[in-house]
Amino acid sequence: MFAVTSQLEKQEIKYFLCICWALWWCRNNKLAEGNCLVPDQVICFVVRYLESFRSQFSNTSIPLPRARSLSWQGPPPNYVKLNFDGAILNHGTDTGLGIVARDACGTCVGWAAIRVPRRSSGELAEALAAREAVQLALCRGWQYVIVEGHCSSLISKLLSPSRELSPTGPITVDILKLVSNFRSCSFQLISRTCNSVAHRLAKSALGFAEGISDIPISVASFVALDAIVS
Repeated sequence: MFAVTSQLEKQEIKYFLCICWALWWCRNNKLAEGNCLVPDQVICFVVRYLESFRSQFSNTSIPLPRARSLSWQGPPPNYVKLNFDGAILNHGTDTGLGIVARDACGTCVGWAAIRVPRRSSGELAEALAAREAVQLALCRGWQYVIVEGHCSSLISKLLSPSRELSPTGPITVDILKLVSNFRSCSFQLISRTCNSVAHRLAKSALGFAEGISDIPISVASFVALDAIVS
């Protein structure tokens, strides 16, 4: 790295580093999705990315979304709200995904607790959980949904989608493709305290389990508490 950068001009160093970043994204995309860009496509992407960054973001900071409430709030009538959470399990070797879906009255209408045998970062675990939440909504035929999580960086990426060179990138692309199947779907940031049900489902995941109203006893009281507070 030092040998290369010592021979480059400042502008060339930017391209060199961005190419390294793009190659890392290609590697992650190939592992996750089986797709890979050819070298010419990588170079074209890097040129477009740097030009876009320079023209749009050189003097602009992108604000992170803020949590709207300190207590869980029910969705509008005819909507289903899905809360998701990802957790690192078994000293980092497994990932737990928790999803709970509730109607306007706060009644549980669907849930899932999934344990995935793969290492992941905190944001990647959250992205996997968000994708499971959207897929659950599609499987149940819900057309008006609100998807909530407490990972501000992930919610920012879902609210302001762009080509993103990280292991989370291919997952967010999947999520946004799935969203087109709904009549209405929005993403919201909530505080961690509002996400206790999804968190407990993620932490308790032993394999693959899901249901409708038969939510595990260990988290049923938190669903009831949320409904009372809201």
